[in-house]
Amino acid sequence: MFIAMEAAVQRILEEGLENQINRYKQSAKIIRTGVRKMSLKMLVDEKIASNTITSVMLPQDINMDVFITRLDEKGFTVYPGKRHLKKRNMFQIANMGAINGDICHKFVKTMVETLKEFTAVKIQTLPTPTARPRRSDAEKETPSIPKKRSAPPF
Repeated sequence: MFIAMEAAVQRILEEGLENQINRYKQSAKIIRTGVRKMSLKMLVDEKIASNTITSVMLPQDINMDVFITRLDEKGFTVYPGKRHLKKRNMFQIANMGAINGDICHKFVKTMVETLKEFTAVKIQTLPTPTARPRRSDAEKETPSIPKKRSAPPF
């Protein structure tokens, strides 16, 4: 804890408090603009939100734990909400420390790509009809298209 605090104080001394506050504001703006473009909802109105944390509601049909793991595999760490907020599929994006606008732009791009992966999985796993018409003998001799593999369970 003290090592992190010492690093934070050192960063403020080097960068200047006003510059750091402005960098946090700019980083939050980049993240929140991206979140809005993805049509995701934020927990707190931007007018009163912190400059260092953005709380985002992920659609309920996306497994948040898998989503967070995928972002982590791509080099970005976000945190699940606590208690009832986790049940609402809320996660938090922090933009503190050495995080800057370039990193925030990369994060937003990665988040968009990750959300697209979940959209593709949803399309691939649509339920198929259970009753199928019987095939005639002629159709049985015709090679059929292989069945698509189902997506891995989430």
